[in-house]
Amino acid sequence: MSALEAYFKAIGPSVESVLSEAVEDAFHVQAEDPLRRIASYITRHVPAETKPTIASLRRFLCAQDEASQEAKRCLSKLQEAGHATSRACYLKALSEIIGSDPRPPGWNEDSTRWRACWRDDWRRMYLEYQGLEAEPEMGWEALEAVQRSKLGHSVTDRHENEGWVLGAAEAYTWLSSVEARNPMARALREGSTEYAAATYALCSALEGRPPCPSSDGQPCAFRNLLGQGGLIESDAAWERLETPDRYGFRGLTSSALVRPTKEARYFDERGFLAQVARVGFVNEFIDSDVVGFVNADTDEHGYHAGLQVSSNSIAFPPNTLFRLKEVVPPGAWEAPGGVRPRQRLLVVTCTFRLPMSSFEDDSVVNGTSKVCDAPTSLSYGAREMYVRGLSDVLDKPLLSLEEEWARPMTWTDRSNRTYNLKDEWAYVVAPVPMSAGAAVGSGFGVRDGAHAGYTPEDFMNLANEHVQAQRAAHPQCCGLPAEGALLTLDEVLAVRLYTGPGHQPLNDFLRQLGKLSGVVRDGVATHPGLTFTATTALLCSAIRKLAAVTSPSELEEPLYRAVRGELPRAFWVEDAQGMICAVDAGFMSTSKNRETPIHYMGGATNVLWELFPSGESDMAFHRGASVEMLSQFAGEEEVLFPPCSMLVVHRREADADAERPLARERRRSRGVSDRASNRHGDTVDFVPIRVRPFFV
Repeated sequence: MSALEAYFKAIGPSVESVLSEAVEDAFHVQAEDPLRRIASYITRHVPAETKPTIASLRRFLCAQDEASQEAKRCLSKLQEAGHATSRACYLKALSEIIGSDPRPPGWNEDSTRWRACWRDDWRRMYLEYQGLEAEPEMGWEALEAVQRSKLGHSVTDRHENEGWVLGAAEAYTWLSSVEARNPMARALREGSTEYAAATYALCSALEGRPPCPSSDGQPCAFRNLLGQGGLIESDAAWERLETPDRYGFRGLTSSALVRPTKEARYFDERGFLAQVARVGFVNEFIDSDVVGFVNADTDEHGYHAGLQVSSNSIAFPPNTLFRLKEVVPPGAWEAPGGVRPRQRLLVVTCTFRLPMSSFEDDSVVNGTSKVCDAPTSLSYGAREMYVRGLSDVLDKPLLSLEEEWARPMTWTDRSNRTYNLKDEWAYVVAPVPMSAGAAVGSGFGVRDGAHAGYTPEDFMNLANEHVQAQRAAHPQCCGLPAEGALLTLDEVLAVRLYTGPGHQPLNDFLRQLGKLSGVVRDGVATHPGLTFTATTALLCSAIRKLAAVTSPSELEEPLYRAVRGELPRAFWVEDAQGMICAVDAGFMSTSKNRETPIHYMGGATNVLWELFPSGESDMAFHRGASVEMLSQFAGEEEVLFPPCSMLVVHRREADADAERPLARERRRSRGVSDRASNRHGDTVDFVPIRVRPFFV
């Protein structure tokens, strides 16, 4: 007997028990109109003279919440979740994962105090790796003497022949050993601080190493995927390398140090040979796919090449993003030494950012529309919001699209027009009215002015004909598999709803959700009266399908978005990753027409985001979806980005060699540098800020 059943048995046929029985009755028969079914049940079973008490109603609410949670659990089991992505996780700073930098002030790589910190971590990692609970039988001094003897040649070679600082050579050599590597990766995955000193010491040791030169798209270093010393041994996330996430990205952010090799002695015609301890060390064949690593040039968004740690090996620090680019059949690729192994080659690219020093001086230098928001309604988050995203709440929506728009919710726009969900749903599922009434709305231009008589199916056919034509004309537009490239009717309806007055409650929900975490966030996302997760998920899917067929000529056309007021001075402070960025928790509407957001500006100061999009990179997508063919207000020439898109302040090439490369951009952007007229003919001042958009 469950706790809920025991409760009802104890209280007898009271008002709250009858109410809960009515809820259970409606749930079990799957009533088409549950509210009417519940009301009818109560009428039949509760005597007219019965009066509920405050205490009984409170007990009922608690019992009803338990029943609601059970219904949500049952619903979740019946829904299939997509494969979550770790694509943005490389942007997490170490301080956000395992706590602040423990290096003491005035530290250097040869500091005895600092060496003692990470060496203490090494001892505890050794115990974890060996499965020991106490000091090894031979004692720490004897064990470390053995370790120094084993690793001493590598430390000396790195220091004397490879140009390493002695302390850095020692830290890297000890902490890249398998005894340390695997426990350190486990702690990083779990966000544990237990090996923080060792993790910072490893990354610090790598900071001084030069990145490898570009390999022109060809893999130049290799590692076995399975077996001893394989990538999966340190991080099980490599098992999913070939599994696409819900948007087609194949890759992972690895929690472990990755050390590929360039040496021919690790290959023969069978495949990869791993070094195994027998009597001494021998190379044994590992029956495994091989991962090949491609090096590319460093840019403002991070490193894209391994760091040269010796003449024959490179290293990628923990928290590196790897993306699968190609799978080469057995025998069709050449390993070091010229052999052609009978194993598949999985070719990956990389992106990572090394931790910034905690002691670096990064102080700051002393009617509306969807495309022009007021600062009070546009809540910009930090990089952490971009990394977290919405996958935790979008996988399994509580309600259907239609159910979300059938609730009794009303809102008023900034022109004092009142709307409600039911009317907006009725508008988009019916043919577009032929009368002038269709012109009423809250966007730029005439509402559905060129769409009179269009049905939802007409809009879907229009969109899918465009998708098919773009895929046929441009090979770059075929990134999504054919079976998942076309828009569904629900996805079209979601776009239609957002491009009308319905964008307001949807973005209000998302921006409030973006401020929450934990059980409160989950409670709001799964609240039947508040959630818009079905609409959000469908609209995100539509954006990616339409963005995927952006023609090459459109990919790099600038886009524009405005905000009334000015950004706070704190916006210009670089974060823990050295980035200056803004993240909007809601959908982000932009326009191809610079005049559209300026049209809605007002007040003394305004900001004009100047977006410079591009094609997809390993890190993210950089161009939203043109939705004007489906939009209720096509005149806005709207390009739509999904929630949690990130705008990164553009680093101009002219500043690339400056000590503080953003200084001039900051000075330019914080002074009024442009002026125009808005829709009322008033002169408005605005600050243009050049940014690159990111979303995953």
